Amino acid sequence: MVAVIVVSGCGHKTGQGDVLARVNGRDVSRADVALTRATAHIAGVELTDGQALEKAIRMEIVRREAERLQVTLADAAVAARIAAVAKQVGGIDKLNAELAKENLSADQFRRAVADALLSEQLGASKFSGLAVPETAVRAFYEKNIALFTVPAAVKIGSIECKLEPIAARIAAELRHGASFAKMARLHSQELESGKHGGMLGWVAVSSLPTPLADAIAKLHEGEVSSPTASFGGWFLIKLYDRRTAKTSPFAQVAAELRRELVRRRQAAALQRWVERVRAHADVVIIGQGGK
Repeated sequence: MVAVIVVSGCGHKTGQGDVLARVNGRDVSRADVALTRATAHIAGVELTDGQALEKAIRMEIVRREAERLQVTLADAAVAARIAAVAKQVGGIDKLNAELAKENLSADQFRRAVADALLSEQLGASKFSGLAVPETAVRAFYEKNIALFTVPAAVKIGSIECKLEPIAARIAAELRHGASFAKMARLHSQELESGKHGGMLGWVAVSSLPTPLADAIAKLHEGEVSSPTASFGGWFLIKLYDRRTAKTSPFAQVAAELRRELVRRRQAAALQRWVERVRAHADVVIIGQGGK
C-alpha cells in the first residue's frame, strides 16, 4: 500500500482488561495495537505483538506533544490523503477490499491516516528550520532518475493460442481483413482480454517478455505481428500506439522534490525526538498482544 499507513489511532475509551500500556497516564488499548499491526501489514510491514505495542506507545507520545503545541488536523487534509491512497492502489473499491482483508473499518482506517498526518504536521512544526540544500536535491534527482521517468510503453492487443498452426490460421484471416477484436473474442485463450477484443491497454515495454518486445519493435501502428512463441503459447500482437520514455526535467520537479526531502528530514528528526522522550516517559506495560 503506502508508507504513510504505519500508525494507529487510539485515545478512545477502553475497558480495564483491554488496556495493554499506559503512557504518562494515558491508556494504550488492545484495539490500538491490533490496528497498528493491521495497518502496518497493509503497508507491507510485519510487526510482532511487542513491536506493535511499542509503535502505539510512541504514537501516544506524538499525540500528547501535538496537543501541547496545538497542532491540529483539518478534515479536508485527511480526506485528501485517503483519496490519494485510493488512487495509488487502483481506486476506492480496491482500497476497501484491502481493508476488508484486514478487518479494518473505514473509521479505523481514517484514524490510522489521521495519525500519520499528525506525525507529519508535528515534525513540520517542531523542526520547521530544517532545509535541504540545492546540491542535495539535485544529487537525489540524478541518483534516482528512474523515479522521474515514465518508461517507454505500447498500447497493444493480444490473441493467445495454444498451438502455432491455430495462430497461423488466425494470422491469415487477419491479413484477409478479419477484425482483430472479433478474432480475439472468438479464439483467444486469454479469456479476460478476449472479452475486450484482445485489448491489453498500455503496457511498459520493459515488462514484456523478450520475444514479444522484439516482435512489437518491428511493428508500425495498426500492424499485427506474426505468430510469436512466449509463455508456453503463441501470440498475435496488434500495436495500437507507442510512446517513448520521458524524463521530467529537474526544474519541473525540484520544488516538489525539495518539499519531500525536507519532510523526510523532519520525520527523521521527530523519530529521534520520540526516542529521547520515550526513554524518560512514564510507561507502564500491562500486557502484550495485538490480535
